[in-house]
This record gives sequence, structure tokens and C-alpha cells, in this order.
Amino acid sequence: MRQTNFLSGQPARPGGLPDVSWYNAAGKPVDWEQGDPSLVCLLAALPRVDHDAPPNHHVLLICHSGIEPRDFTLPPIARTIRWRTFIDTAATSPADVYPDLDGPPSPGNGVVRVESRSLVCFVAPDTW
Repeated sequence: MRQTNFLSGQPARPGGLPDVSWYNAAGKPVDWEQGDPSLVCLLAALPRVDHDAPPNHHVLLICHSGIEPRDFTLPPIARTIRWRTFIDTAATSPADVYPDLDGPPSPGNGVVRVESRSLVCFVAPDTW
């Protein structure tokens, strides 16, 4: 997740994902004026410069500070990617962190239930 440049919202290469994208719980671009307690952030993997370095992975963060559980619809661009759970702060150990990128896959219907005041982080293990 370390970057050497500021995120711009633009693809690092033609036809790629923007380096960062922000969405609401409905999977639409976020409206910063709404004051919604939920936010989705898609961080695109940057191309590796050093091929001896570990691979880069797309990351999808779903943050929910509301007091009730909420369903999040993945944005259309995120539904084309195969995601695995990396962190779920509402889950009990050992089902809360999957450091080997072998966590449960994201739901096939594109809807993720997130518990109140929690974060779910998905990683795309097949990225570069």
C-alpha cells in the first residue's frame, strides 16, 4: 500500500484501473457532501518496476462507521475482479485476518454485508 507518488485518480497505464477510486455503499461514485458513514476505496496495483519484488495487488477497502450492519454493492469495475477477504475487523480470530491471501472470496452477487463500526478489506490475489 506504499506509494512513491500522490494518488491521482488516473490509471497508471492505458486501460488500467485508476490508482484510487471512491464509492458509496450503493457502488456509485461517492458524493462527499452527503456525510454518509460508509465509504468504499479501490486502490489499484501499480506495475512492478523490480520483478524481484513481491507482487502488487488491487485492494478494496469497505469502511462502515454506522451503528447498524449495512449491505454494500460492489462498484461495477470491482465486480470484474476476483477478491479474497484479507481483513474483517468484525470477525473473531482466526477468521479476521488472512495474511496468505487465502480468505473467503467476496460474494458472487456483488453485495457485501458489513457489520457496524467495522472494516472489510479484500485483496485481488491474481494481480501483478
